[in-house]
Amino acid sequence: MLKTDPRAIKDFLVYAYENYNSPAPAYVALVGDANQDLLNELGHGINYIPTNLFYTSLLGITATDNDYVTISGDDDFPDMFLGRMPVRSQMELDAIVNKLSRYSQVPLDGWQQNVLFVTDNAPDFDESANQLIEKYFAGYATQINLSQYSGDDPKASAKQDIIEHLNTGALITSYIGHGSVGNWAGQLFRSPDVDLLGNSDKLTFLMTLNCINGWFSFYQAFDGHDDSLAEAFLKADDKGAIGVWAPTGQGFTFEHERLAEEFFRLLLQDGVTAVGPLTTQAKIAAVVNEPHITSVNLKIFTLFGDPSLQLLLE
Repeated sequence: MLKTDPRAIKDFLVYAYENYNSPAPAYVALVGDANQDLLNELGHGINYIPTNLFYTSLLGITATDNDYVTISGDDDFPDMFLGRMPVRSQMELDAIVNKLSRYSQVPLDGWQQNVLFVTDNAPDFDESANQLIEKYFAGYATQINLSQYSGDDPKASAKQDIIEHLNTGALITSYIGHGSVGNWAGQLFRSPDVDLLGNSDKLTFLMTLNCINGWFSFYQAFDGHDDSLAEAFLKADDKGAIGVWAPTGQGFTFEHERLAEEFFRLLLQDGVTAVGPLTTQAKIAAVVNEPHITSVNLKIFTLFGDPSLQLLLE
């Protein structure tokens, strides 16, 4: 068995779930980055904590950590709450831990009521955001819609507004639109742009409802940056996000909207504030309650950060 084989981690989690004293362990944090170039033949990075690889019809081979926590039954439904901190150094880990420590001590002072929606310029993205805002956030949400910007460089203007709103503070930020490993809508917001933020005491929880923003095992630099956009937000020192929920694969807007609906329902109606249960139960509910949403979403939507983190809901 290769040292990069994920089966040892899965075997341990199965043993712990089935044999530890009741109640069974509920939370799993993977600390370390993964590289689906398992032997690092391209030299992009060490495979510190391996992930599981699987084939998707839309993208091909991509990563899933979900398989680690499918313990009970022969299905893709997770039985534990898992998050990954995809770090490559002690310095990167310290940055995340320091943010987690400070976040838990931040007083409630108004910005935690803010929710930010960023949308690409296709009508269905704007419609999805409007439906979510109308249902859950009437009067509380700000929407930055790329289609509302004009001039010589509309994406640059929209980017500046994104930065300003994140610096002002948003409990949750949701992007709905086209994306790739390291960007939203091409040049709208990229992994290097996280360095422009100054929201050290107002860290957001980011939910990217797009394609492959969370492809953390990608084996080459993208947009001149080693990290996916999800990783860049989480690993940024003293800025960015306190946690990120993002996909390693591709999907459709109707699927993403339903995932968001279940997330906000759990948060605002059921009072679930821990991000591990929030994201895990949202995936399960979306797949169970909507037959057109495939179980691939259970596998590709990945939580980056500490699954036991409690959102500062005001």
